[in-house]
Parts: sequence; C-alpha cells; structure tokens
Amino acid sequence: MSETRESLLFGAIMDVVHGVDLYSTLDRIVASATHLSHAKYGALGIINAEGNVEEFLHFGMDPEDVAKMEHPPRGRGILGLLISHPHSVRLDDLSKHPASFGFPEGHPPMKSFLGVPVRVRGVIFGNLYLTEKQGAAEFTQEDEDMVTMLAAAAGLAIENAKVSTQEQMLALYEDRNRIARDLHDLVIQSLFATGMQLEAIARRGQIPEDETVRIRAAADELDKAIKQIRQSIYSLTTNAGTVSLRRQVMHEVEAYAPLLGSTPSITFEGAVDTLTTDRVAEQLVAVLRELLSNAMRHAKATELSVVVQRADGHIVLTVIDNGVGIPPNARHSGLDNLRKRAEALNGTFEVSSAPDIGTVASWAVPVQTKS
Repeated sequence: MSETRESLLFGAIMDVVHGVDLYSTLDRIVASATHLSHAKYGALGIINAEGNVEEFLHFGMDPEDVAKMEHPPRGRGILGLLISHPHSVRLDDLSKHPASFGFPEGHPPMKSFLGVPVRVRGVIFGNLYLTEKQGAAEFTQEDEDMVTMLAAAAGLAIENAKVSTQEQMLALYEDRNRIARDLHDLVIQSLFATGMQLEAIARRGQIPEDETVRIRAAADELDKAIKQIRQSIYSLTTNAGTVSLRRQVMHEVEAYAPLLGSTPSITFEGAVDTLTTDRVAEQLVAVLRELLSNAMRHAKATELSVVVQRADGHIVLTVIDNGVGIPPNARHSGLDNLRKRAEALNGTFEVSSAPDIGTVASWAVPVQTKS
C-alpha cells in the first residue's frame, strides 16, 4: 500500500472512530470506503435480527437513479451470500457468480464487486458493498485489505456511537424525572396554594359580584392547569425504558432555542409516538437536529416552527423558517444526506426556499407500526 493511501486510510479511520451520531458515522463509513477503493458506488446494508437487510445506505447514486429503482436491494443474490456467509467477496463480474440474482428494476448496471462484513463485538452489523472499480477491471487485494481495516474501525465506531446514544438517553431519563419532581414539588403546590387563596377571597363576600365571578373563573383555570401538569408528570414518569418521539423532538427544539434567539413553535398531529419505530424516530430526530443547526448557522431566521404529523400513511417532519433562504451557489451535501436518510426508509425529502419567504423542509417516511 502506498504512503498516500496509508495516510488517507488512517485519516478515514480517525474520522470514523471519532464519530458520535450513529447515522452520520455510517454515512462516513460508506463514503470513505467508496473513495479509498476508487469505487463508483458504495453502500452499507444494515442487517436485522432475522438476517435481512433492514436499511440500505448508499453513496454515489444520483437522486434520479434512486427514483428510477423499483425498491432498494433486499439482500438476495450476492448480498444474501454475504449475509449467510460473512466473509469478504471480490468479483470481476457480478453476473457470472452462481448466486447472482440480478438487480431491482431501474437499478444502474454494476459489474466489479467488493463486499466486506462489518462486525460489532463479533456480531454482524451489516456489510459494505463497493461496485464499479474506477480505472481498472476489478478490485484488488489491496482494496480488500484496506476496506477490511476500515470495516474493523467502523465496528468500533458503531459500538461507541451506540454507547454515546445510550448515555444521552439516560441523561434524558434523568432530566425527565427531575422535571417531574420540580413540577410536582414546586409548580403544582404553588398553583394549588394560589387557587386556595382565590377561593378564600371569593368567599369573603366583601367584593362586587362581577369581581367574584372573575376570581372563581381564575381559580377554575388554575385547577385545569394543575390537571394538565399532573398529566404531564404522568407522561414523564411512565414507560421509564423509553423516551417518546414527542419528548425527543421537544428536547431537541428546547436545546436549540437559546441559540436561535427565539422559541420555535412545535405542533404534533396524530399518533406520532405509537406509530413510529425506534429506528424511524432516531432518524427523524437526527434530521430535525440537522435542520435546526442549518437554521441557526445559515438561515438568520427570527421565527421557526416544527411540525410532526401522521399524514397519508407517513410520519412527516416539517421545519419552516423565515430566514434568508438557500443561496443558489450553496453546497448541498447536508441536504443530500437528509435525502439519503429518507430514501433508506423508502421516504422523501423536499425543500423549497426563497429569499423573501424563507425555507420549508419536509422529511417524510412511511408509517411503521410498533410491534
């Protein structure tokens, strides 16, 4: 391996290992493997407990090519062989292998192939797929060795990212319990005491009747507020093993509010919690984080709204800001990443922007009911 390629490999490994967000890490793995092996296309097939390809992250395919495909690869043929026999596979022509199954309708033609498993603590997490070696008829042993080393580093990075995610979730649980305690011990008791004082004033009979009516109405409103807060406490302290999508969205928006200079509005429509799998929720929150970051760094927005809804069989995240819009010459790598996240779940990502109206970003994926 040349000194230049060794340096590039080391840099890629360090970039991957230091990743924190799981799906950003996965995207970097696919991109690094594609560049280092001089492949035209790269992908990572994530395998579920049943041994099927659950998600397919890809690199190098134009959105037009993706749109032409009937469906993402499902783990048959050569991909299925890598799943059942997780060892590196290097081929000069995919179609000549006995296990070849063909491609989905609309899939671009591919010939040379390199497949390498990605393991996390000895368990197969997925497989890296590289196709169409550029400048040569097939991938080399050096390519295979280099991608194998990257896959080993990827396994460690994925494990670290999962641990970091678990730690963040634990912190969320602790914050939730602290907030519930504060709501009960401070807010409810204060509201209850105020309501009692208002009732006592109303009973004295020394103020006009119309004022008494207003005082009793205010006391009733306090009772309603207490009931709502108690319901919130209940929501915060039940299902201790999970954090709802609704709560995760609120947490992200609250975290960015001081940086944005204003409090964004948040709207939920439909049963977004019960109809969303953990994986979809994780992706939606990552997309929301990216869009909030864009609004903070680039849009110069003074108002921002977030809507999460169930619509036409999809979970839809819409983020609207009144900022400067997306400049025509701006880099779109971040938006392309969000589009890839949607496409990996058979969804869509659309953005409309204009200098005088701001930006509207809509990320939608099919509803996946929790089992």
